[in-house]
Amino acid sequence: MSEFQMKNKRIQILPEDLAKQIAAGEVIERPASVVKELVENAVDAEASFIVIEVFEGGRKCIRITDSGTGMIKEDAILSIERHSTSKIKTKEELSSIETLGFRGEALPSIASVSKMKITTLYNGENIGTELYMEGGKIKEVKDAGSAAGTVVEVNDLFYNTPARLKFLKSVNTELSYINTIINQEALAHPRIHFKLMHNNRLLLNAPPLRDDLDRLAVLFGKERVKEMIKIEARYNSLELNGYISSPSTSRTSRGYQYLFVNSRPIKDRMITHAVYEAYKTFISKDRNPVFFLFLEVRSDTIDVNVHPSKMEVRFKNQREIHEFIKEIVRTHLMNSKPFFKESAVISNGDIKRTDFYDDRYKKPLDTHREKIADVVSRYYSSKVLKEFSSLPLKGFDSNLLFKPESIGEKLRVLKQVDKSFLLFEIPEGILFVDQHVAHERILFEKLLKDYKESHLQVQHLLFPKDIEFTHRETSLLTKYANWLSRIGFLVEHLGENTFALRGVPTLLSDEDSESVLHDILDRLTGIDRVKPFEETVEDILISIACHGALKDNSPLEEEEMTKLMEDLMKTEIPHTCPHGRPIMLVLAIDDIKKKFQMK
Repeated sequence: MSEFQMKNKRIQILPEDLAKQIAAGEVIERPASVVKELVENAVDAEASFIVIEVFEGGRKCIRITDSGTGMIKEDAILSIERHSTSKIKTKEELSSIETLGFRGEALPSIASVSKMKITTLYNGENIGTELYMEGGKIKEVKDAGSAAGTVVEVNDLFYNTPARLKFLKSVNTELSYINTIINQEALAHPRIHFKLMHNNRLLLNAPPLRDDLDRLAVLFGKERVKEMIKIEARYNSLELNGYISSPSTSRTSRGYQYLFVNSRPIKDRMITHAVYEAYKTFISKDRNPVFFLFLEVRSDTIDVNVHPSKMEVRFKNQREIHEFIKEIVRTHLMNSKPFFKESAVISNGDIKRTDFYDDRYKKPLDTHREKIADVVSRYYSSKVLKEFSSLPLKGFDSNLLFKPESIGEKLRVLKQVDKSFLLFEIPEGILFVDQHVAHERILFEKLLKDYKESHLQVQHLLFPKDIEFTHRETSLLTKYANWLSRIGFLVEHLGENTFALRGVPTLLSDEDSESVLHDILDRLTGIDRVKPFEETVEDILISIACHGALKDNSPLEEEEMTKLMEDLMKTEIPHTCPHGRPIMLVLAIDDIKKKFQMK
């Protein structure tokens, strides 16, 4: 071995005591696993260009070419030995890993189930090395001409393990897994040029970009990402960057949810839970946010040595990270404008979503307001727009169009429809407001404020109600009696499983109070086991607000309608109810004109 080679030899077999501490296991489950391991090796080798060529969904051949540092011959031979790595050398380094790979099992695992060829040239040498292996055994080692970097070619994956081969999915399905892996790596490393080819056809060309949003647009399309909300925040040693969807661009599926920690793609229930908690009162339970989040933490505060796939990590400060992410995402949602970038079409009682453009809101209203309002209110009955079923109702960002202090000038009451929906005239068209969910939002924010300030008002019952509870509910009532009094429920234990209800929150009726109390006890059951106490408190306040809010089919006077809107405009989130349902919809003037065939 030359002096140059001795100086630059980096790969070594890990000591047995260190190897035993690494989360070992089978890392090659399908072609996408091969792609992931080889691409991450290329990233760790400081490649600026990575080409992924796949044939027949990876069953026939996978070839990864990178422009990284490459390997000298001795390192190349050693690289296919188990627990051979250049990433870590000591136990101390295992607790603060900064590279994507570190286990030294990827190449040996791939080689053991395929026919693999490695061609590599270390940057600074003139002659490269080529290794050919079958079933993990070296068949040939020779000098080879090569560009600086490494090419790993994996042929006939699982040729010697037919049981695994038969469990592979179709070509398109396996290719979709590979595509997901490349999307993750391309998002995590926007400064690297990625190319993905299948059967010699270019599927993805992601050149290096400075702007992360440009990389998102390349991978997922400009239309999908143009309404994303940018996230930027730092707290102590934590840093969060990325993009989240506006509430109106939420989805029915959980697709397009990407998490990265220190540029490592991961799946983490704790972080995902924090994001969903942030969206809690912005979207309904059947909708899912889109997010691309990049969390940076100190390497010594996470453990990546959890699972062979390296898709899981453990955090030392888990609670702090959960609260940090939840608050940052929630804050950005509240500060973003506009909230709604989709429309809803009411047809046969169902809400369907369609696209629209902002410039529809910028044209002035003309003299047909009264006629339009008359026609809309006349035909809008039983929650179905009959004549106007094709007119889009826009999700509405009220702060974009008027402020609370100018509401009297820009908003005029037209009428109440079906004793459930309020119609207002605004410069942009006709504003529809669901009175129940609007009142629910008002009450919830008031309850939350009063709860935090310990000023929640109590209505003392003239005739206390004796209620019998189950054994489990009795235990909870005894445990949380003081806390229940803080939210307005005054209970007195009369013996056995019977309690006297002596006071309820002011906004609740006598009839609702008992059912709400049972609901609260059900929610308290899940504390610590399902969700922490603070989150349960918010759910309980939402439940109280929902029961206390104006019901459908409740007639209102004009003054009451105006007061409801004034109160709504004073809330922090006037766009959706605490359950995530929309409060306001706008029938744009341009769409009404089109229906009347006006130019």
